Amino acid sequence: MYDVLLIVPGDGEGIGEAAGEIISIFRGNSLNAGIFLVSEKNREECGNPRDEHVGDRAGTGTFADLYTAVVSGKIGTRSLWWVNDPGSIPQTPSRIEEMWSGLEKGNDLVIMVHSSIPLIRKFVGMLLFPEWKDPFSGIFVVKGDAFREYATPDLQGPLLPHLLSRIPWNGVIEVPGPGHEPQGVRMHYGWGSRVRGLGQIISYAVSEEKSPLRTELGKIVRFALVGLSGILVNTGFLYLFTEIGGIFYLASSALAIEISILTNFIFNDFWTFKSRTGLIRQRWKRLASYNFLALGGMAVNMGVLYGLTAFFDVYYLYANIIGILFAFLWNYLTNRNITWR
Repeated sequence: MYDVLLIVPGDGEGIGEAAGEIISIFRGNSLNAGIFLVSEKNREECGNPRDEHVGDRAGTGTFADLYTAVVSGKIGTRSLWWVNDPGSIPQTPSRIEEMWSGLEKGNDLVIMVHSSIPLIRKFVGMLLFPEWKDPFSGIFVVKGDAFREYATPDLQGPLLPHLLSRIPWNGVIEVPGPGHEPQGVRMHYGWGSRVRGLGQIISYAVSEEKSPLRTELGKIVRFALVGLSGILVNTGFLYLFTEIGGIFYLASSALAIEISILTNFIFNDFWTFKSRTGLIRQRWKRLASYNFLALGGMAVNMGVLYGLTAFFDVYYLYANIIGILFAFLWNYLTNRNITWR
């Protein structure tokens, strides 16, 4: 039985010395550790690792091979550590101790967070996993029992987002890591694998009530419905003020926009994000934030509309629809991560 099963991508070439240093650090903390070399190739193609320094090898193969070995008990382990670049860990052994401490405190998943995160990863993270700073980190540890309960052998693409869509978030913590995530010998997933993996994540979230991601997807849907209701409110009051009240249409439009912003905020505060426990002062702060960010959404919509029509000769109605989509992303991401953080 291992205390630690170190999961390293590749066939072992060039990583043995660094992996050996990590094993020594674990042993220095009285933890029994082994290494599993995981690859997109099957076990027969992987063969034996070519690096003579890779000792304490528990196995070699695909993720499905790893899953089968752990779940069947062929490889017994208390925890599984995903490390894309073993060479970056021995330089900061205190981080290993901090991550192990996170497991000892009862957490199922501990993630090392890098302060500098690629923009596309940050965008997807803010949309699907807004509670976490780096949901695509290449260094994390999952408790063995949690892996056996929440993983399946057919998972595609990076594992961490799958785990975050399945493991309750009150059992997940993050610890600080280095500024930039080293590339090292990390697994490189093809776009096909990534797309299938995203499909698996969303399918699980939709079908499983216990998925924490299900709650986030529900917020996105409710936010969109509230936005649609805001369009009706805006249009209705614009007509009311202009045709019945006799107010100049631009002034009517400004009033109608503000009323729709207020009604959208009320629906989002009480329904989308269910912030019923907030104090009155906190609600006013959220209203001010929502109002300010809504103006930013308007600017995004108008900017996309102008840019597409003026520089790409896109028909203005089509350009406006695209602008609305970008404005929706702006409004949801900023409000979810600022107003209702």
